[in-house]
Amino acid sequence: MDSTVESTVESTMGRDIHLNQRLSIKGELCTVKYLGSLPCWPDDTAVGVEWDERAGKNDGEYNGDKLFDVTRRQSGSFLKLSKCRVDEKRLLSTALMYQYGDSGNVEEVKIGKKRVEIVGFDRLQAQFDVLRVVSLARMCVYELDSAIQLPKLESLDLSFNLLQSFTNVLLFIERLPSIQKLNLTGNRFDDKPCEAMCTVPLVSLNMTMTYPGDGILKSVHRCLPTLEELVLCDNAMTSVNDEIGQMPLRSLDLSMNRITQIPSVSHTVKSLNLSFNEIETLTTLLTVHHSLQALDLRHNYISHWDEIDSISTHYPRLTRLRINNNPLFASIPIEEAEFEIISRISSLERINGHDITEKERENAELWWLSQWHTSHPKWKELCAKYGRSTDNSNESSKHEDLYRQAVTHFG
Repeated sequence: MDSTVESTVESTMGRDIHLNQRLSIKGELCTVKYLGSLPCWPDDTAVGVEWDERAGKNDGEYNGDKLFDVTRRQSGSFLKLSKCRVDEKRLLSTALMYQYGDSGNVEEVKIGKKRVEIVGFDRLQAQFDVLRVVSLARMCVYELDSAIQLPKLESLDLSFNLLQSFTNVLLFIERLPSIQKLNLTGNRFDDKPCEAMCTVPLVSLNMTMTYPGDGILKSVHRCLPTLEELVLCDNAMTSVNDEIGQMPLRSLDLSMNRITQIPSVSHTVKSLNLSFNEIETLTTLLTVHHSLQALDLRHNYISHWDEIDSISTHYPRLTRLRINNNPLFASIPIEEAEFEIISRISSLERINGHDITEKERENAELWWLSQWHTSHPKWKELCAKYGRSTDNSNESSKHEDLYRQAVTHFG
């Protein structure tokens, strides 16, 4: 197909549109992936976009020709430039005025070398001085300026905006003396690592659906030394790089990715969420992790009981486990599956979201003994716990005796 690709065009609303630009069109976020001509619109420029959340009409193809790549299937669309209604983007200070200040005076704000001039600005600044929590989600914020001071701000939600420079984010956050929590969900950053020597005292960072490359993750590792909680959900990640694995976090959320093996993480991590991934085996674990207390493995591809034994071996202090919706449990009742897990992992206090009572553990372990797992390492330990002989010469009668003692919810 004969087409002319352009790098920048001007929309009917007088705004330049360029390749890789982040836009909001009628409230839907997207990235410009193509600017050029299409045979169906000879008198107009075609704008190819990849939508963040809404469904598109193609994968960046036109009549069999691939014009741009997409991250998700059927997330691409072609739009006429003449009908492209781009939402107005905002500076952070402007968004703050709309959300928390006097919106009637927003048009008078002037950002630049000159001092901000606005009727009642000192009064508005006094209001911002006491803000501790700010949410500017879906406000089309594209740049973080410092026209307004936020000295007591502890939590900032900038999710689903148009931010593209991670360096700009870090430099802005560094100027907030009280900041602890930052939500950047849904922004898409270029992969340039932060070159500035900045140290940001964040405790919690959410980067869901940001698709960070190695450059961004290296910046997270270098510039956020006090980070305790990191959320990297839904980023199409297949593995975790060394920089993130080495961070002294307490909580790491890697759910809804494409990870195939449990990653190596710092021994400071107490909570690890790997739900909705593609993990098949846990037997690749090489070291014992003595700090991990909570592990979420729901909706993976675990299909062998050996993997459950690996959890017990490598996470000896694990107290909370979620592991439902794996192939291993497809052919047995959930109650029986939980009894198996409780018996194999003696440190557990919660399973699949509910507490394990002393009576439930006793029932589970007695039932497990009744199944005669004589070759399992836990067999002798549980026999000793309940005063049972390990001699299986009278297997049938012992099986029936233990089975009667076990209170089961199945069969």
